[in-house]
Amino acid sequence: MSSDIAGRFADRRRLACTKQARGVRRAAPRAFHAIPSGAVRYAKPVVLPTSDLTVSAGELFTLFMRALPHVVHVGTRTRGAVSGAFPHGLPNGREAGFPTEVTRDAQGRVYEATGIPPRTTFDVFSRDGFDDGRVDAIRRAAGIAAAQPASGAAIGQ
Repeated sequence: MSSDIAGRFADRRRLACTKQARGVRRAAPRAFHAIPSGAVRYAKPVVLPTSDLTVSAGELFTLFMRALPHVVHVGTRTRGAVSGAFPHGLPNGREAGFPTEVTRDAQGRVYEATGIPPRTTFDVFSRDGFDDGRVDAIRRAAGIAAAQPASGAAIGQ
């Protein structure tokens, strides 16, 4: 689904990330691309906010969107659970998930456990209150988007 949504913003095929099975010798990494889709695609500046609440599929979507030149990633680091995990039962009855793959961004960086850092850092959710923080974050993101050079309204119109 991340690739499908990112395709609505893509101007051309772009490498978003690679995934490689963990612990499998000589397993070739599999490439995932943002590929243009749909008759009309949005090409104006896009601001993508994340926080430590952005996890798993949200992080994969972040990698796809960061591959696009008109997307600016803002906020705080994501959670750091990018790769798929396999649950293992522990002796005390609890479960722990262990990554089954290694996910790398287009430049080969791994963000497992560290999270994906934004280009511009600011708190998306304020400690003073959820709504106040969200409004401030939207205002900041809108200011960042307004400062980006416009590349066009839509591709395919």
